[in-house]
Amino acid sequence: MGVNFGQAISAGAGFVGTNLAAAQLLKFLPAQMTADPNTSNLVRIGVKAAVTIGGTMLLRRSPLRGFASAWAIGGGVATVVDALTTFVLPALNLADYQEGALSAYQGGMLQGYGDPFQSEGFGDAYGEGVYG
Repeated sequence: MGVNFGQAISAGAGFVGTNLAAAQLLKFLPAQMTADPNTSNLVRIGVKAAVTIGGTMLLRRSPLRGFASAWAIGGGVATVVDALTTFVLPALNLADYQEGALSAYQGGMLQGYGDPFQSEGFGDAYGEGVYG
């Protein structure tokens, strides 16, 4: 029981290809569909799903039949990941890394830690001592 690297690479190509094809198709949609942030997320995910299904159907009818299943897997993963990071993780407060989890550091709430000009319990050994 080993890993078939050809299928794994094909699924990865399906993941990337779905994202690229969806990005190109989104450029042809009317601006009304992509201007509103609430509907643009749904439209983007819907286009990814359509690219996945349509691409799989086209590939099954072409000489690249073996690639159709990998395209479906990669595109399905791309669509699910996009839906999770757009709707589910923010609702669960698990996507703080996208919102800027370092805002406390940038806002100065971690004062005194990592500040080279403030003593951190070492006394004056470095500031006015031998190295000063």
